[in-house]
Amino acid sequence: MRYSLLDLLASPDTGAPFVLVGATEAEVPFIGPYGKPGSRVSRPGVAVGPALEGESGAFYTSFLARHETAPDDPERSRQTIVIDGLLVATDTGMWYPIVDTIPELLPPSLRDWQSHHDFLDQVIAPRIPAELVVALRQAVAGVDASGRRGDNHKTSEIGLLDKVEDKANFLAPGLLSPFNPNIYNHPADLIRGFGNCLPFLQLQHGHRVLDSGCGYGWTTEWLMNLGIDAVGIDISRVYPDVGRRRMGPNNQPHLVVGDSENLPFRAGVFDAVLCFDAFHHIPDRPAAMRRYERALKDPGRIVLLEPGGQHETDEVSVNVMDTYGIMEVGMELADVQGYIDGIETFGPARQIFLTPHLSDDPRTSVPISELRDRSYIGWGMFLIEKDAAATVQARSLASVAQAQSATQPTNGLGRLLGRVLKR
Repeated sequence: MRYSLLDLLASPDTGAPFVLVGATEAEVPFIGPYGKPGSRVSRPGVAVGPALEGESGAFYTSFLARHETAPDDPERSRQTIVIDGLLVATDTGMWYPIVDTIPELLPPSLRDWQSHHDFLDQVIAPRIPAELVVALRQAVAGVDASGRRGDNHKTSEIGLLDKVEDKANFLAPGLLSPFNPNIYNHPADLIRGFGNCLPFLQLQHGHRVLDSGCGYGWTTEWLMNLGIDAVGIDISRVYPDVGRRRMGPNNQPHLVVGDSENLPFRAGVFDAVLCFDAFHHIPDRPAAMRRYERALKDPGRIVLLEPGGQHETDEVSVNVMDTYGIMEVGMELADVQGYIDGIETFGPARQIFLTPHLSDDPRTSVPISELRDRSYIGWGMFLIEKDAAATVQARSLASVAQAQSATQPTNGLGRLLGRVLKR
């Protein structure tokens, strides 16, 4: 983990900022094309790093403030990587481990509590004051770790390798992802799909993107290589671990283990969210959309690239569900709209088609069935825009149009408002 990631992370249950505790680090210069310095770089070997300026909480005041240290040179965040440590929420003291450079920020019902307690006792405890160790144990003593709806699918993803016999061959594609020298069509489709997403993300150099369900992390890596401050999150660390081996230590984007229904990020830090062939694995998709909305700046946008509505009935999908227990759900535009209904800052969901316009086409419109058949994308591409001001204006115009249509026949103004609302 680079120290700059600390400026983005927050407790997934309360949204409180974290303080880095008991960290070890290594000198690993970052050679990527971007690199925003971290504002809270710990001094080497300290027990408790600096807190976010102006932020505090009950646990911080009671335990962390006594041991907190001043921040080091922000530029050191480009030269140093955090190997392990704890991220401790300033309000409740809920803590999460950083294991082999990747923070694990899963909700209580999905955590491996035995390994996390062992990590605290064996790795972190020798580095920090004894009173803080006791406080950290107490902070999680009464946590509700009971299962939640959809956890069966999530735990299947987290423990995927337990059901795989030939693990090396199963994971081997990730070492070259998205390429596969033995197969042309699938890698070519992935690359084409990624390229199709870029114009609709509307990115500029230095923008920040959340890559939700990043898998092997190649989409996160490519965004980073384009000069984007990219953060990849996946519910299982199986895939990001393979991706790290492919990328090498000096040129890795931010990678986090976490749940898209319980995003561990501060509000309003991302310019866009990309969910590339991953949203259909999420059990509670409306909950994930609400978390995306919170994490996005205003304005911001979400691009989904997903299989079609019949995806869960495909033979391959049925086999995956039966064998591994992973959720496979197809979706169409109406489904995506249903996931965002009630989110006030979102405009209507849109489906994107990239098609040729033939010389004998009607100049007004092409039937949806023909758009699907001709589309170059080969996937369902959906765009959702967060723009609170524009959404309020559109609703106001809609109210005016509705009131007028109720009292008089549609006139020129009504037709104009109708065209505005359809855009």
